[in-house]
Amino acid sequence: MIGKLKSVLQGMLAEVRVDDEEHSLKLACAILMFEVLRADMHTDESEVSTICRHVMRAFSLDEHETRQLMEKALQESVDAVSLHGVLRIINDEYQPQEKRELIRVLWDVAYADGELNPYEEYMIRKLADWLYVPHRDFMQTKHEAAEN
Repeated sequence: MIGKLKSVLQGMLAEVRVDDEEHSLKLACAILMFEVLRADMHTDESEVSTICRHVMRAFSLDEHETRQLMEKALQESVDAVSLHGVLRIINDEYQPQEKRELIRVLWDVAYADGELNPYEEYMIRKLADWLYVPHRDFMQTKHEAAEN
């Protein structure tokens, strides 16, 4: 019982801790992508492929590096009690235009399976708020993604 409680408390206190700041930012972005993927409690292969494509392209990673980052991001997403640390990394490092582009990527993940689930939209809305992305940009990126 004590061991389980200790494990839970350690998980609650854990944040994304990576020595390399650039790697932390990549991991933080990938975690948010998996948060959107998991929002509707249904994982589609097209969503995973979309995340993979965006991670490879945005961060110029090879297949092995992409796979490692995605595995770590998925595990962090599943284990996360809070996204505070992840959001802090992005808010500290990204400029408004980069945050807007990240929200656009999150919409791509949500639309990857051909339909937008209300839970996915809700998750992106929350993330946009926490990243201080204006509602105008939130809506514009949604429409851009829906058209593709």
